[in-house]
Amino acid sequence: MYNNPHKTNTDATARATGTPLQKPLAPSRRPREDPTFGPASQQLLSHLLFEQLTVEELLQLDRFSSLNQCTAGDWLYRANTPASHIYVLVDGTVGLTLFDILSKAQVTLSELVSGEIFGVASIVGNRCYTSNAMALDDCRVLSIESKPFLDLLHANPRAGMQFAQGVARVFFDRYMDLRAAYFK
Repeated sequence: MYNNPHKTNTDATARATGTPLQKPLAPSRRPREDPTFGPASQQLLSHLLFEQLTVEELLQLDRFSSLNQCTAGDWLYRANTPASHIYVLVDGTVGLTLFDILSKAQVTLSELVSGEIFGVASIVGNRCYTSNAMALDDCRVLSIESKPFLDLLHANPRAGMQFAQGVARVFFDRYMDLRAAYFK
């Protein structure tokens, strides 16, 4: 695996070290005994990619997000289908694959674990997903509608910048892991 000395706790380091992409909450962000925290806000309160969102913005996510239960073998999306959501894996394992036309087989790009983000094609300008995502075991996945999420990030440039930098780190680490595996 690629070892980037400058990287923070991204998806790849979380897999390698067993450390989740979450950290202790700052006192102002700690959930209260308050039923207004829905599935999205509750799951993302301590996620590093979402830490610059205010509590109010996290609560807005509940309006355009859903927490879904998936069983092993369920497709979350397939390559070349319309991209309308991004996903955060709450628990379980999801595989990202591509179909290799030469070998006529699915090629695994990455196996994702709790806390990892995927399906970001819709927020980086692609109209369709570029890979397949399948639940490898029973899992819970947070599904976030891309358009209102992008609007929220545009309204909070600091959060938008942190999210963009985090996504770039995630993709770079996944690319380096894939490259290292390919050139073994």
